[in-house]
Amino acid sequence: MVKAHRRILCGFLGALLLATFTAAQAQDVSCDAPLRRAGQFGPFDYRTATSVQLSTVERRHFTASVREMRKGESTNLLAADIAYTLRHFPNHHAALLTMGEWSLTGC
Repeated sequence: MVKAHRRILCGFLGALLLATFTAAQAQDVSCDAPLRRAGQFGPFDYRTATSVQLSTVERRHFTASVREMRKGESTNLLAADIAYTLRHFPNHHAALLTMGEWSLTGC
């Protein structure tokens, strides 16, 4: 069971990295290109985010169940909700800590 979840996570992360790399190549992203595109939510700095920005992500993806590593919220994959949170708030302290703790459990 753990190996199956690890394969799913690795596949998910691999697909995410491939999609990000492909999108960057397609858009010819340079170092001075804006991180935020029109119509896109985030990414935001966790330290300066508004309560509306935080609650939009935290109330649906980084809930107490996710923070305590009991279960995913929007899907049954815990890592998907953590990844979603970190995609919109790359420096979200609690999500970074949870991802680190989750990786130490052997996924």
